[in-house]
Amino acid sequence: MTERGDTVSLRRPARRKTKRRLSWRVAGAALSFVLLSLVVFAGLGLYTFAGGRVDLEPLRPLAVSALQDRIGAGRKLTIEGLALERDERGLALALTGIAVRDGDGHKILSAPKADVHVSTAALFAGAIEPNRVDIEDLQVQLRILPDGGVDMSFGADETPAPDAPAPQAGAAAPAAPRGKILAQIGHAINNVFDLASGRDSPIAQLDHFGVRRGRLALIDLAAGQTRGFENFAFALDRKRAGGQGVAEVNVAADGPNGRWRLRGDVRGARDEPRALTLEGGGFTIDELALALGKASLPVDSDISLDLKAEASFQADGHVLDAHARLGLSSGFWRYDDPDFAPTFIDEAFVALRWEPGVHRLVVDQAQVFSGPTRLFLHGAVSAPAEPGDPWTIQFEQTEPGAIGPDRANEKGITLVGFTGDFSLDPQAKRLDVKRVEMRGPELAAAMQGSIDWIDGPHVRLGISMAKTPAAGVLAIWPNAFGAAPRGWLGDHLQGGIMESLRLAVDLDDVDLRMMRAQIPPMDDRILIDYTLKDVAFTFLEGAPAVTGLGGQGRTTGRATHFTATGGAMESAPGHRIDLSDGQFSMPNIAARPMPLNVATRARGHVDVLGEILSRPGLEKVANMPLDPKTIRGQFDGTFAYRTLIGPGVGPAEGALDVSCKVENFSADRLLGKEKFDQGSLVVTVADRALKVTGTGKLFGVAATLDVTQKGDEPAQGLIGFVMDEAARAKAGITLGNALTGPMAVKIAGSVGGARQQAQVEIDLAKASLNYPIPGLYKPAGRPAKASFAYRDEERGGAALDQIVFEGGGASARGAAQLGSDGGLVSAKFSQLKLSPGDSLQLEASKAGETLKITAKGESLDARPFLKSFTRAGDRPDTADIDLDLQTTVMSGANRQILSNAVLRLSKKGTNFRSLTFSGKLGDDLVEMSLSRPDTGPPLLKATSTDAGGLLAFLDLYEHMEGGRLRAAFRLANGGLAGPVDIDKFVLRGEPAIRSFASAPASEQFAARAQLNTDMVAFSRLHAVIDNRDGVLRVRDGAIASTNIGSTLEGVADFNRDTLDFSGTFVPAYGVNNLFGQLPVVGLILGGGDKEGLIGVNFRVTGRLGAPALSVNPLSAITPGILRKVFGAFPTDVGN
Repeated sequence: MTERGDTVSLRRPARRKTKRRLSWRVAGAALSFVLLSLVVFAGLGLYTFAGGRVDLEPLRPLAVSALQDRIGAGRKLTIEGLALERDERGLALALTGIAVRDGDGHKILSAPKADVHVSTAALFAGAIEPNRVDIEDLQVQLRILPDGGVDMSFGADETPAPDAPAPQAGAAAPAAPRGKILAQIGHAINNVFDLASGRDSPIAQLDHFGVRRGRLALIDLAAGQTRGFENFAFALDRKRAGGQGVAEVNVAADGPNGRWRLRGDVRGARDEPRALTLEGGGFTIDELALALGKASLPVDSDISLDLKAEASFQADGHVLDAHARLGLSSGFWRYDDPDFAPTFIDEAFVALRWEPGVHRLVVDQAQVFSGPTRLFLHGAVSAPAEPGDPWTIQFEQTEPGAIGPDRANEKGITLVGFTGDFSLDPQAKRLDVKRVEMRGPELAAAMQGSIDWIDGPHVRLGISMAKTPAAGVLAIWPNAFGAAPRGWLGDHLQGGIMESLRLAVDLDDVDLRMMRAQIPPMDDRILIDYTLKDVAFTFLEGAPAVTGLGGQGRTTGRATHFTATGGAMESAPGHRIDLSDGQFSMPNIAARPMPLNVATRARGHVDVLGEILSRPGLEKVANMPLDPKTIRGQFDGTFAYRTLIGPGVGPAEGALDVSCKVENFSADRLLGKEKFDQGSLVVTVADRALKVTGTGKLFGVAATLDVTQKGDEPAQGLIGFVMDEAARAKAGITLGNALTGPMAVKIAGSVGGARQQAQVEIDLAKASLNYPIPGLYKPAGRPAKASFAYRDEERGGAALDQIVFEGGGASARGAAQLGSDGGLVSAKFSQLKLSPGDSLQLEASKAGETLKITAKGESLDARPFLKSFTRAGDRPDTADIDLDLQTTVMSGANRQILSNAVLRLSKKGTNFRSLTFSGKLGDDLVEMSLSRPDTGPPLLKATSTDAGGLLAFLDLYEHMEGGRLRAAFRLANGGLAGPVDIDKFVLRGEPAIRSFASAPASEQFAARAQLNTDMVAFSRLHAVIDNRDGVLRVRDGAIASTNIGSTLEGVADFNRDTLDFSGTFVPAYGVNNLFGQLPVVGLILGGGDKEGLIGVNFRVTGRLGAPALSVNPLSAITPGILRKVFGAFPTDVGN
């Protein structure tokens, strides 16, 4: 191996002197004698040689002397071992530890072993003539010097490479002019010929020279990089045909991408014209670059190169003729930039020839096939005419070609013209792009500029385009320029026309390094101005495309801005919204992740907007809370979409800002099945929060709407309206007179969810409650309110939780369950008060069509129920009810109390099927029961041992004490009718009796009867009553004692709060009534069996709470039959 990096020169050795030639001949003769002696002793070593090897160590000095003449003057051969071996070609001298040194003692070659085959005939003639030499495990180094020169060393792989001299700042390495470059090429080729066939070449006289199992190292001293090739093989085989020297050269090695090979034939003798034929393949771009003096190219590729070339040369090395064909295998190549997408090649080839007369390399054919891309070119590379002039490179298209689309399933771009004109000045390190043009039916583009590499690469280019489809723009847009916007457009641009484009770049080495590090250059380094027409693109995956877009844009090194003049979006054919005043921007391409903003004004139908916003891409950034199929109206407003682009960033990072108005808005089934219409809304979205406010109509009345939504949370709505009778009728709430007047409703809850939830508040202050349920009454003007929480159930139906009612002295708290049809399924009230003192709990459930109610508690005020029983509703209660009511204390009117009251009833529609009631007034029992006879309506029987207390409890009469009550009522048509009998009772403080006794017309009768007006005892009372529809009718009424008696009949209308009763007062009833009992005579004289011979007619009329009594004095002397005719005078006549 070399000790100081010495190299083997390819120059021919100097001519030896005659004296030195003579000394070599003498030494050769001596060596021949020795070798002849070896032949004599060869037979003695056959036994040993049969083992494959004979050690010739004693003869090593003689062998070195014999071979010294073959390595050239000034060089010295040393070997460490010598043996005789047999291989496939016969006997060979095996030399180990070989070293060749120059005159200064430096190694210029070293190898572990070499096999030397010698001529047997020459050996027996006393001479050593090697004809084959194979060196094994040779380490070959090809060094690329800092100045671009190349040298080689053999066996110096362990010697450190000499340091490259540091270049002076600002100084450019000298470049060879054209003449020198061509001379170097010719001289190098001539040296190859001399090596193969020169008289003084150390291997020219060999039939074969080779290297086996070697290692080749390509070393770039300037870059400090080394690439190694294992299993390096070299073979030079000489042939002699027609008296001309012919040498065949084969070189191969294993590279990183496989084994490459090179085969060449060298023909021609020294100082005569020569010819060279080369054929090779498997070379990669990196290997070629390193072999040509470049440590690496800024290109990554797995494409391999195949070569076929032929050339002829003059004796001085000048080229007479040369042609070659280069072929590229399928593979990819990619510029060393993370933003540069790889380009795939199916096949490519170039056919070249050299025209020595004009110093021009002609490209007869250059064809490239890459999927749908097809290029057919020819051109020329011309050497400079004068030293210092640049090289010129020109090409043009020979037949129509095509450029494949940037994306699959798109139409490619047809090329009818593709020309280029370049100027290369290696000395100035500059490539001028004079003009590059691309023309086609849908393409018109041109490029000019320059590239230099004085202080690193510096690119200055300008590109212009006109009326080119978007696919064509992307197809020829270099990935490295504006990589971020180009990448985004490549993913989202669907079509359109580039009306015009002007691109200018000025990128130096720093900029290019930044771009390779995915850092965009500064703003002023790239400028792209363009005008678009009829563009279609998607700004978010899954969202409908924006179509018909036109406008102008500008892209700089770190920003992109585009202003659109118009466009549209469609959710379906014919369902479109119009866009105008659009803005598209990437304000900071250097940011990671990169911001993207899209803004526009939009107008159209709100249902179309809802369809667009419900698309998968937009639903994560903008959620329409209502089903688009249920809404109508027109909108006009601004929309701004902000998002980030980069790895790991999804659609959820985007945000949509909205500000628009909606007119003529309507929404089906906004509240239950009710439609919201005639709406005027204002919609805003900011910071992922939606707000909708406006007015409209619901149930035919004015309503306000307020909807809010934050992020992914369900939308919350608030609806307010005032329901009058018409609105309630439209909503299906028909309570008639039970509910009159307006009631204010507020509903707050989720909007558009799968299961709705809402909080309902009802203000009944201005409404009147007229016993919608028994016992509940509230006039208008008194406060009352109700509230509950509504929520849909998963299995259908709904739940009403937190039911609260307060008003009219009543209150309730509980919960209820509704069925899928909206009907009541069950209810439970932990607190039910129809009066302030009530303490009651109620549970209700629906079994079929029957509502079962169970109510239990400590106390219940029955007075509100009693009032409701005396009033008729607008419609009969047709519900099927089973009621079980139990209360410890039941308060009635006039401070009457029932204890341990139990009521159980069952009714179907308006017909009672069963009824029982029991309780105690003090110690007196009150009972009711319902029986069903075989024919006719049900019979309700009531008994009590304290009739006065029961009547006072029922607020029917408060001046009776004691008495035994028996009643039997037929229940039919929502009312009751039947007789009532009461025995042995006292009337105390009856105002009617006092008024009668003090009246002038009846005073004498009261005196005769010795009537005590404060307390009158009666033996019996009988009447037939009919109570239905809020009207009580009394007939055949009679009340009697031994001193006094009276008849009574008439009507009490509780609906109108009026009464009208009349009757006859009979003194000394026990005797006087005897006349009434007589047949015929009793009717004429006594007026009937309940009157007597003497009686006074009276009449009670007026309001229920303040009746007026009138008495007819003439009736006292009138026969009974005539009393029926005269009756009593009106109250305004007098007593």
